[in-house]
Amino acid sequence: MLFRDRREAGQILAQMLAAYAGRPNVLVMAVPRGGVPVAFEIARTLGAPLELFSTTNCRVEVPTARCPGEENAEDPSTTLPIVLLVDDGLTSELILRLAVTSLRQQPIGRLLLVLPVTTPAAHTELLKLADEVVCAHSPEGARAVGQWYQDFSPTTAAEVRELVQRLARLPVVKPAQPAT
Repeated sequence: MLFRDRREAGQILAQMLAAYAGRPNVLVMAVPRGGVPVAFEIARTLGAPLELFSTTNCRVEVPTARCPGEENAEDPSTTLPIVLLVDDGLTSELILRLAVTSLRQQPIGRLLLVLPVTTPAAHTELLKLADEVVCAHSPEGARAVGQWYQDFSPTTAAEVRELVQRLARLPVVKPAQPAT
């Protein structure tokens, strides 16, 4: 699978994550800079907030509201944030290992690592760190993330700012109410 660019990779991953759409306790967290265009598409599609992961200030701030139709408000799977940690790909898990270590010190419910592409070996290692790994493509012999994109030009700071601001202007997606 060859992605046109990071945005297309995010659109594909968003389809894979459709079960999280409209849930009030989902947070999409991007690993800057390359993970931001991927995460933007996921956050936009799911109607979830987007934050940038920072190694200097890692705090998860998501309302811990109960999902509609959930009977047990004490169940952490319905109240604590579900964090979707997104990057543009992975051939080495060093940065994500750091991010997971930081996030695990926060009150979160589930942690999903979301990547367009990773090696099978890295995928196996990541499963030891997260509750779930969502990956669109896991080819043998991947050496560089960029080989799986037609356009893998660097993500600029200006692009990151523009995407974060653009998402902030979008209307909030409210979860569907259960049928009565």
